[in-house]
Amino acid sequence: MGTGPLRLRVLLTGSAGSGKTALCVGLVQALRKRGLQAGYVKPVANVATFSDSRDPDVSLMQAVLGAELVGDVRITLGPNYLTRYRPDRSHLSQVVAEVERLSGQVDVLFVESPTSPQAGAALGIDSFELARALSASALMVDHVRDDLEFDVMVVRNQHMRCRGVSIGGNVFNNVPLAAWEKSLSVYKPLLEGMGFPVIGVVPQRMEITAPTAGEIKEYLDAELLAGQKGLSRPIEDIVVGAMSFESALRYLRRATNKAVVTGGDRSDLALAALETSTSVIILTGGLFPNVEVLEQAEQKGVPVLLVPGDTYSTVDRLGRISRRLAPEDEESIRVARDLVASHVDVDAFLTRLQGQAPAPQG
Repeated sequence: MGTGPLRLRVLLTGSAGSGKTALCVGLVQALRKRGLQAGYVKPVANVATFSDSRDPDVSLMQAVLGAELVGDVRITLGPNYLTRYRPDRSHLSQVVAEVERLSGQVDVLFVESPTSPQAGAALGIDSFELARALSASALMVDHVRDDLEFDVMVVRNQHMRCRGVSIGGNVFNNVPLAAWEKSLSVYKPLLEGMGFPVIGVVPQRMEITAPTAGEIKEYLDAELLAGQKGLSRPIEDIVVGAMSFESALRYLRRATNKAVVTGGDRSDLALAALETSTSVIILTGGLFPNVEVLEQAEQKGVPVLLVPGDTYSTVDRLGRISRRLAPEDEESIRVARDLVASHVDVDAFLTRLQGQAPAPQG
């Protein structure tokens, strides 16, 4: 390792919900086992993920690495971020300054991108521009479930290469069982054949991908009517109760660990859901259910949440939620570490980074 830190920089980028932060947790622990010190900075964040004015990913990495090795969030993006920011080179300069400050302290600095690689493009702080300005290698992380999503991964790699960014590797992350064999035998060889290295194909594990009923409650800002003791239940599927009782019953029996979204006036569906593998019932339209629903839910430990919005908009919002690891979630952090150890070629990744890195200045 020499007399000083390696000063390698990695821009960790991918689509929302691809599992970038969980992968980063596993990588920093893998580097630690190899005697290397890692740091982390998330200079551009999604304001929608904040809790108590703090980014949960930054809080997690502070717990894993120590606060002194984690950089500050400088810029927050959202659907209307251009009402708060104007295009100005100072935004990029702030990011560069924070990265420079941390780089001298660590061997590998992970710079996590925001919600998607293109986010912040209007300010010149999208993932492609950040990687170029920071002289960082890109680690491309994506959740590929079908051929069209694979096309998106290909285009992002091509765009990185066109912008002159070195690609340290690709990771197919959170791969569901149905796509596992195809990822290994079709997607991985195709991407490598185009000259884009693949360093990992990581299977989906519900311990780190499935949000809990409690996280859904917070995300929807819902009122809890019953079943508080079940807020830690994982959500693996969503069933909409907007059909006839007979039709809904077939779906209710088929899905496990599910969230059932229905109007408060559909007590028949809520009661049927409680007889199957249900993790949470979400009642829409602000309509309170029959008291029997609440009594049975309390007995079974199934949370019942009440939201004012309609069923369609509630389901649409649920489709955008993903699990976030918490500092106190030791089991999920262990799973993230083990997944990287078993399914990511960390040594090949390090070799590529060292071959791509510019010589340290000073």
